[in-house]
Amino acid sequence: MQSLRLSFSGAFALAALALFSFGCNSKPAAEKSAAPESAPAATAPMPAQTDNSADATQPAATDTAAPPTPATTPATPAGNTDDLPNRTLSENKIGTQLIYISESITAQQLPYIVGGPALQDCSGIFLRITDSLKARIPALADKSKYTFPNANEHRSSRGIARWYHEHGNLHIVEDGKAEANRIHPGSVMFFANTDQHYSNMNIDLLAGPPSGVPKGVIMHIATVVSVVKDDAGNVIKYTMMHGRNTKNPASASGGNCDCGATTGKQHEKFPFGNWNQQWVAVANIETPVE
Repeated sequence: MQSLRLSFSGAFALAALALFSFGCNSKPAAEKSAAPESAPAATAPMPAQTDNSADATQPAATDTAAPPTPATTPATPAGNTDDLPNRTLSENKIGTQLIYISESITAQQLPYIVGGPALQDCSGIFLRITDSLKARIPALADKSKYTFPNANEHRSSRGIARWYHEHGNLHIVEDGKAEANRIHPGSVMFFANTDQHYSNMNIDLLAGPPSGVPKGVIMHIATVVSVVKDDAGNVIKYTMMHGRNTKNPASASGGNCDCGATTGKQHEKFPFGNWNQQWVAVANIETPVE
């Protein structure tokens, strides 16, 4: 039997449960970034998160209108040469702060609101997380050292993915099983259209061409707060914080896992994806300024 262990010290497991997600608003809107959440009081460690089998038959939600499925083989060569920059902050430090941020956002019971200044859809919750992370780790707020997408210009999961690509901090994932060890606390996960498989991907397929037509296949974004590894040090499970869907307020949930839990049933179809959404790209939440 595999022995599981957390990848960072002092990790608090999360009580919020969920398996499903909803896509982000595709319509950018200029708006002010939400104020970062204040630090919640430290709490005692909570029981490890489990999956709710009662939700197993409910499909994940997607964007308000799914675009036509593009060809799985783009006309241009796959742009899979981007790699992630070396991290200058420890995963433990980032992960610990992300757990507090996740607890704070979850406690607010924010309903899913597509677009607008509320920042309560999946891209909006991501932007709240980055603001809070900069408030908790002062080095990340130093614009001479780190840069982040912002709500005034990057208000969709696709726009955020393109921003990371343009800043040399996006890796396109062709094989979720082979690339599981790229998942760390502070990883930004991008997921594609519901029930669709894609291959030979490039940034225009994922985020849409610069012209904006047609829309890219990315439908959801989430931030990893913790991972679980096996005895060999391989990631087999992770927990992500995200704006989920209209039925559930923003909270943490488990992605598809290489395990026997409910989300493990979807793992063979969409390895380390978000229920029935393929994991197609990953970035580090922080981007060093070169």
